[in-house]
Amino acid sequence: MAIVGMAALFPGAGDLDGYWRNIVGGVDAITEVPAGRWDEEFYVPEGPGRADRVYCRRGGFVDEGAAYDLTRFGVMPASVAGAEPDQFIALEVADRAVRDAGGYGALPADRQRGGG
Repeated sequence: MAIVGMAALFPGAGDLDGYWRNIVGGVDAITEVPAGRWDEEFYVPEGPGRADRVYCRRGGFVDEGAAYDLTRFGVMPASVAGAEPDQFIALEVADRAVRDAGGYGALPADRQRGGG
């Protein structure tokens, strides 16, 4: 099977149009850490190397465009607690790519034949 569609979610580009605008415009989407993004006590720029510390103040953040509605995918609320948000974001972006390929996401799907 081939999906002839595209979707994107990158820092500074919550969708495919934003991605292409950033590419064409040469946008540097790496920014200072947004206020409240992480606990300051873990920022130790001169401290000894530890896995539970942060050593930089810049990064790529995808707050815009990273929203998802799991109910439209049939994900039950009880399943959410044991999963990573990245999984749900990937599901949302994959759905956008399928829709971009010709609107196939609007077709009814046989959920009994899907893997999981």
